[in-house]
Amino acid sequence: LQKSAYGVMAVLLILQAFTGFALYTPFAGYFDWLIAALGGLMIVRQFHYLIMWAFIVLTMVHVYLSFAEGVKTVPLMFIGKESVPSDE
Repeated sequence: LQKSAYGVMAVLLILQAFTGFALYTPFAGYFDWLIAALGGLMIVRQFHYLIMWAFIVLTMVHVYLSFAEGVKTVPLMFIGKESVPSDE
């Protein structure tokens, strides 16, 4: 499940980049194929918005599950090592 989630996030990242560039330069002609394939600029904006919320929700779930697993493992997200008490 974790590998699948990271694979989906990679695909979402690419889609987010493409839709973002399409929104940034709508009249330059670089991403006309994407705008046409999705059905217009408003649909591209909605896809971009939904993908953004998918990233936000995935981040919130990740942080929640990290805290639910145990507070000792939370520093792993930030500094890459577990906090070890001084008596050990």
